[in-house]
Amino acid sequence: MAGRPPKPTKLLELTGAVRKNPGRYKDRAAEPASTGDIGGPPQKWMIFHPQEGYLRAEKLRAIWDDCVKMWPWLEFADRDALADYCQLKLKFDECLQGGRKIPGAEIAAMKGIRTELGGTGAGRARLGVRSPSKSVKAKPADPRAAFLAQRLA
Repeated sequence: MAGRPPKPTKLLELTGAVRKNPGRYKDRAAEPASTGDIGGPPQKWMIFHPQEGYLRAEKLRAIWDDCVKMWPWLEFADRDALADYCQLKLKFDECLQGGRKIPGAEIAAMKGIRTELGGTGAGRARLGVRSPSKSVKAKPADPRAAFLAQRLA
């Protein structure tokens, strides 16, 4: 197949493309529907797990919750990438607190996952998602224009 793969309909809805031209996307009914919910953290972080430990699992859950709040567009398919990001972020934080160096490959992997999930400005721009904290506000109406419209009517 030549060309770029099509964007998912959910992403097109976020960017406003479906609203602009709804007839163009009417044949996408066979596309898998998403729930729009990423769900909770992985099960092994919820209870004591010999590999993770209680305190580490608690920190991982906190990072997961922060990421889900910051990036509300994440879906169930993003769970594995987010879990990997949380583990790398925790390792990064632990190395910073302990004064140890973290390998450059792991920093690059963490940044790559964050960008892929839309956690950076470049990642959001590539996905076509606006940051939820900065919504574009409409300009207030010019009172002079309203006055002239009344006078001319």
